[in-house]
Formats: sequence, C-alpha cells, structure tokens
Amino acid sequence: MVKDILREIKGRKLQFLAILLITTLGVGFFIGIRVTGHDMRLTANEYMKTANVLDLQIMNSYGIDKEMKKDLDDLLKEEGYETFSSNIYAESNHFDGVLNLYEINESTINDLTLEEGSMPKAKNEIFIDSLMADVFNVKLNDTIKIKENEVFEKAELKVVAIGKSSLYLNRSRGHTNLGSGVIDGYAYAYDLDTKIDTATSLRYVFADDADVDKKIKILESNEEELLKKRFDRLIEPKKKELKEAEEALAQAKADFEIEISNQRHQIALGEQTLKSSEAQLHVSLDQLTFNIPTAGTLDERLDLVTRGFEAVKDLSQKSIDDLEARIQTIENELIKEELQAQLDKQLNELNTMVVEFENGRAQVESGILQYNSGLAELEAGKIELENGIEKANQEFAKAEKEIENEKKQLEEADKGTLFIFG
Repeated sequence: MVKDILREIKGRKLQFLAILLITTLGVGFFIGIRVTGHDMRLTANEYMKTANVLDLQIMNSYGIDKEMKKDLDDLLKEEGYETFSSNIYAESNHFDGVLNLYEINESTINDLTLEEGSMPKAKNEIFIDSLMADVFNVKLNDTIKIKENEVFEKAELKVVAIGKSSLYLNRSRGHTNLGSGVIDGYAYAYDLDTKIDTATSLRYVFADDADVDKKIKILESNEEELLKKRFDRLIEPKKKELKEAEEALAQAKADFEIEISNQRHQIALGEQTLKSSEAQLHVSLDQLTFNIPTAGTLDERLDLVTRGFEAVKDLSQKSIDDLEARIQTIENELIKEELQAQLDKQLNELNTMVVEFENGRAQVESGILQYNSGLAELEAGKIELENGIEKANQEFAKAEKEIENEKKQLEEADKGTLFIFG
C-alpha cells in the first residue's frame, strides 16, 4: 500500500510539487493578509495618537453658539475647540471648482502633515491638498480666490503649503450640493474673515483611556434638549420682534380708534353746523316770501320764491303800465298830477322791492351754495371715513395674520439636527 503511494508520487512528482507550491503560496498570502491588517491598524492607531487627531466632532445644522458649546463641554467634561469650515466655490489659474475650506486654529492645524512649503502664519495664507495640487497643477505661491458664502467672506488666498490632512485617508474628498456635486479638494487657511459668530463644528480630543462610545451615548441622550435650547436662543430675536409687532399693532389699533372717534365727532359738529345754517336759510326764505308758507328743499323753495316774486313784480309792473296809460288820457292837470304822484310812488316801491329782493335772494342763494358745498363735503368725508375704516381693518387683519403665520412657522420649524462623528 505504502509502496503504491510512493510509486504514485514518483510517477506524478511534478503535479504533487505544483500542489505543494500552490498550498504554500495560499497559506503565505493568508498569513500576510492577517498580519498586514493588524499592522495597518497598529500603524493607523499610532498615527492618530502622534498626530493628536480629534476623537469626536460635533456639528449642528444651526451652528454651535457659545452657550451650546458650554453645554457640550459640561456633558463631555472636556474643552472643545471651535472650528469654521464650509464647502465654497474657488478658482485659480489652474482650478475652478469646490473646496472644503477650514480655518486654521490650534485644533485644525493638528490635521495637517506638511510636504512642501511652510505652514500658514499670515492672514489669508493657505495650505492645500497635495492630491488636488497634483491633479490641477497648483504650485506654491499660486493665488486661489474664494467666493463669498454664508460662512466666509470672499478673499484671495496665497498657497504657502502643500500636504495631507488626517481627515482624508483615501482619495475621495466627499460630495456637496454645490456645482457638479463633487468636492475637488480641501484647504486650510489662516485668519479668514468670517460672516458668522457661531462655530460650524466642535472638536474634542480625549485622554487615551476615555470611553468615546460612552460619551457619544451621553450626547445622544441629551440631543433633544441641546437642540431645543439652541433653537430657542436662535429664534429669541424673532420672537421679540413678533412681540414688538403685536404691541405696535395693538397700539396702532388703539390710536386708530381714537382718531376715528375724533373724526366722527368732527362730522357730528359739521352736521350740527349745517342744520343750523339750513334753519337760518329757511328763515331767510320765509322773509323773501313775506312769511307766506312754502315747502321743499332750500333749492326748491328758492325757485318758488323767485317765481313768486316774478309774478308779484309782473303784477306791479302791469299796474304801473295801466296807470301810465290812464295818465295819458287825463286832461285835468290836477288829476294828472295826483296820478303821476301815485305812479312815481309805485315805481319807487317797485324798484325798492326789486333791489331788496335781489339782495336778499343773492345772499340766500350764496348761503344755499355754501350749504350744499358743505353738505357734499360732509357726505364725502363720511364715505372717506368709512372707506378708511374698512381699509384699515383689512390692513390690521392682514398684519395679524402675518404675525400668526410667523408664530406658527416658528412653532413648526425644524429644531435642527445634531451630527456626531466619532
């Protein structure tokens, strides 16, 4: 049996040798992979320690103000580092795209490993991604222009350093909602001008024996309260503005009611004045008609008085004409003189009556015109007042609705999201 096996091996020694080599290589690769993975983890851990890489990064969709930082520091029992960063449009002679831009401070500078140049130390000096520098042929002393966004002011940045960041351990630079959706590289700039006073993120570096998972659980259990307090502070100016708007609206309505009351009082006084004027005009018309009763409006009565006077005037004139004709037929001088005296008297009386009537009529007519004008103005004032009240009430209702909508939007607004990276 043994001899047969040995003979089989000798007869197929090349095949058995091949199998042996394949088995040896497979075991070698397997051992190498196992050992390499372990060594890579050890190397990465050592790098993280020596580079003082952050243990925890916290972001809030509404930013992190001083009060929120204090709350987080108290929960984590560690002092966090405020950082400012943003995806931003940038361009140079060789590049036009989107950068993930960080402001250099005592925390973010620990991300960096310098390969060329010197670390930024002056305002608007910049450290750029070595991979981006290779891809876009960016060199030291090149100028990169950034456009204004919600975090940073626009600026011209001088490239003084090229290297790597511990935040980027592979070739991917992430994605964004700007431009094509791809981030082309990262950069760290010194002393940038910011537009906000709330940090975009907080970084924490803990002692080697700290339980980071436990700290994350503490954050998660307090997330709702942290977000609510931050949101309440954020909307406090808006709530104050709405309260002031409500108070101003209430005061405006009160002032308006007082003004309306005054206007209505003025209209009532105007109505009394017009009624008094109307009564006086009726008395004047009575005098023109010698107290003969007439009815109707002032204009109607004036027309009746005018026509009545014309009729009286015509009768007087006829009487005078008849007397003149009679005088022409009388030959007796004594009778003629007596009739002439009567004629002269009637002419004087007629002329006096005409003058007095015309003067009286002119005064009454002027008074009626003024009365009608005043009445028209009063009615127009009433209409204008009612229109003004209606329009004001509409404006008040519109303002009240806008305030209520603003309050409702605040109540229903998203309270923010806490992003925890550990």
